Amino acid sequence: MGDLFDKFDPLIEIRRSLLSTGMTDPFNLVMERVESPTVAICNGQRTILLGTYNYMGMTFDPDVIAAGKQALDEYGSGTTGSRVLNGTYRGHRDCEDALKEFYAMDHAMVEMIPRLAW
Repeated sequence: MGDLFDKFDPLIEIRRSLLSTGMTDPFNLVMERVESPTVAICNGQRTILLGTYNYMGMTFDPDVIAAGKQALDEYGSGTTGSRVLNGTYRGHRDCEDALKEFYAMDHAMVEMIPRLAW
């Protein structure tokens, strides 16, 4: 009887085969420094970021950075987990109320999963 991970053997072989052709391993990409919402130094080269979660370009916005620092001071660095598992925090409701008002809607729902950025 094989082990639990045997089902990944075909994928591992495909990866080995691709890497043997000289293809670069995407898992070896290291972001050494983020310079802006759309540019980072990756493996020593200036690189345009196309797959970040920086949808609104606010990574380096001073107000966002200040709010993040305030949140760390008030709530710590824990991730809190899913709202479904851990319940609704005041921040969820405050955010939903602000969105309802801004968009003139009757309801709003957000799922906030904090993560530390670098």
